[in-house]
Amino acid sequence: STTMDIDQVEFTLREEIFAHNAAVRSIAVSTTNDLVSGGADSMVNLFSIDSNNAQRILQVSDHEKNVTSITSLPIGALEDCPTGGFVTGSQDTAIRIYNSEGSMVRQLLGHEHGVISLSFLPDSRYLISGSWDGTARIWDLTNESKCIATLEGHENGVCVLGLSNGKIATGSTGKQENNQVVGFQVRIWEATSPSDWTLLTQYKDHSGPVRSLAVTPDGFMSTSNDGSIRLRAISGETLSVIQHPQSGVAESFIYGGAALNTGDIQQYMSCSEDCSVAVWSADGSQMQVLDHPDSVWCCCALPSGDIATGCNDGAIRLWTRDPARMAPEGTRQTYIQGIEETKAKKRGGPSAEEVAKLPQWADRHSAPGRRDGDVKVFNKDAVAIAAQWSTESADWVEVGQVTGSRDSGMIDGVSYDHVLPVEFEQPGLGMVKLQIGYNNGENPYTTAHQFIAKHELDPAFLEQIAEYIRKNAGVSGPTLGEAQPSASPAAASYTPPPAPTPTPAPAPVAYKTFGKAKEPVDKIKAKLLEFSDELGDSGLTQAEKVALNSLTQTLAATSHWHSSSVSAQQVGVLLKMAAEWPIDKVFPVLDILRIVALHPAGSEALSKSSVFATTVPLNLSRVVSATCPMALQLMTLRFASNCFTSSLLTKVVAGETPTALVRTANTLILSNTKNVRCAAATVLYNIAVALGDMKSGLSSNVLLEVSDVYRAVTNATAIAGAENSDEETLTIAILAAKSVLEATGDRDLIRGSTLLGDLKELAQSTPA
Repeated sequence: STTMDIDQVEFTLREEIFAHNAAVRSIAVSTTNDLVSGGADSMVNLFSIDSNNAQRILQVSDHEKNVTSITSLPIGALEDCPTGGFVTGSQDTAIRIYNSEGSMVRQLLGHEHGVISLSFLPDSRYLISGSWDGTARIWDLTNESKCIATLEGHENGVCVLGLSNGKIATGSTGKQENNQVVGFQVRIWEATSPSDWTLLTQYKDHSGPVRSLAVTPDGFMSTSNDGSIRLRAISGETLSVIQHPQSGVAESFIYGGAALNTGDIQQYMSCSEDCSVAVWSADGSQMQVLDHPDSVWCCCALPSGDIATGCNDGAIRLWTRDPARMAPEGTRQTYIQGIEETKAKKRGGPSAEEVAKLPQWADRHSAPGRRDGDVKVFNKDAVAIAAQWSTESADWVEVGQVTGSRDSGMIDGVSYDHVLPVEFEQPGLGMVKLQIGYNNGENPYTTAHQFIAKHELDPAFLEQIAEYIRKNAGVSGPTLGEAQPSASPAAASYTPPPAPTPTPAPAPVAYKTFGKAKEPVDKIKAKLLEFSDELGDSGLTQAEKVALNSLTQTLAATSHWHSSSVSAQQVGVLLKMAAEWPIDKVFPVLDILRIVALHPAGSEALSKSSVFATTVPLNLSRVVSATCPMALQLMTLRFASNCFTSSLLTKVVAGETPTALVRTANTLILSNTKNVRCAAATVLYNIAVALGDMKSGLSSNVLLEVSDVYRAVTNATAIAGAENSDEETLTIAILAAKSVLEATGDRDLIRGSTLLGDLKELAQSTPA
């Protein structure tokens, strides 16, 4: 195409490069015109893209976490990189500089949290970095690559851009106040000297977090979660606003943008959460939308005039306007067909195969609901219909047909009717993007509760998240007892016949845990090292001390838990101490294990340890002995309670050894120490809550233990009235009793208990 008619030509798929095992988070063109990509798999790839078949030149595995930003290293910026190279920023807080051969020549440390944006000032001497720690930093590459200035005062995540006039633009993601994100803005900074920068102007014209900044011929652009791209003069003033096309029920979060290499004709692109890249003309007219199978995190313009996009599915896609570089017709049609099938699946609701797997409507009486208001989807004459359980009529009441949704998708390999993007502020990390998976017919409160537990969010968000699900997934009467379905045009919908307004289903109960926002990890580590020194040769080896130190640093950084790791070696050191150290020195080990059980990667590492399954009964047998220190009793019970936050650990502590755990808790609820009694009651409570999961997630022989759990809870309730009892233990015990009654629903199982009447009376009179 010529310069004169290029604006009339649409981009077409050139090539798909399956580059990463996780999301492609950043891409850039190096000084050698190769394509560099960074992924959520912590890898960096360098591709030669001269031909139509991209060749991976090298792979870099130096990063410990997500590679969230990449920029090219200009030729001449460093003497030992004569042909330039590239620079990466990672969630591991480090900035790494590589030469064009992929060898790391510098590592810059100073940021306290992940580095999410990189840029250079025009002279190529000064590197600018932006981080989730709320700062931008300026590094002098000619002066030992030292940080010479820090631009503070930003609201969490910071994107940066060196402007052609020598000034710096920064954008921020905002901060959370009263359950709202506020304070996001674009700032312009001016230098009186390389190490002295002053805030010149501020622009608060976006209505959502600012996600990226990019150079344009007239100045620069900013993109935002508000779905807009603002083209700005170099001063920062808005010249025009472009609104990214919205598809689905949620706002289009615009993760990035770039100016195209189209000569004198100005064109731009933006990439979005909604699985699309939009191409724009200079006047803001939409020229084309390039559909992708998943969210698009990043995009960049190639020197040839082509463009590259980085997708959440781990693929880089190259797009071209040049017929000579376009993918073969068959490849392009296959890609388009795949996109269309994905869209059709989102629109069409359950497939015929999925409907066939649903329980038959004619057999509905064989599967009664557990409580009034329960919702279930049935196959009625090859159509998926939603029905709600009515206790009064002891039957399922048909509510309506289940139709499709445009926002279906997958999370962690699991398919959902609705995948809803949300962002939460994490201390020190700013706004973190997450996804809620929701299926038609589910209780939004149950989904919200599971989402909070999975990501260890503040339980106070429960109502807000449930309401967000209801609004954006088009939840109608079946779940919360509303008379009419949601009017959301893009959501799954029911077409209900007239039916009585059902009773709202109760919100689910959550597991109770023992944890703090800031754990005293250093104090616990100090006690462990003190005991190790006392044990001499039986204490920790130097290698084990290093592993312990690394683990405690990970556990102390609670704001990094969602992205930090816990190794099998670290867990092995703890389990070895728990099994081999004297009984009077084990309690701080269990205290550390208590925190590990709450850490996502920690609980997974524990569950995979063959030693863990044998360590649990060992410690349970020790804590009921008359000689066991109270501190070990307390920490063991608290550790056991925290294990219930992980389904994998629950299968060990409540699946493989339920009798031992129940009997231990039932014994220690007699303790003269209030904290021990409370921890014992909490263990029983968590076992009771887990019963509902056991029915579907654990083996059938585990169900034989339900009667033991029930007896333990009834005993706990009776014991709670004794002289050494207290209100907290009583409340937890009664909640446990209520959970058992709700979870089992087995009248034959509980009919023989003489305490049944008292339990029901207590359960009815005590608020949940």
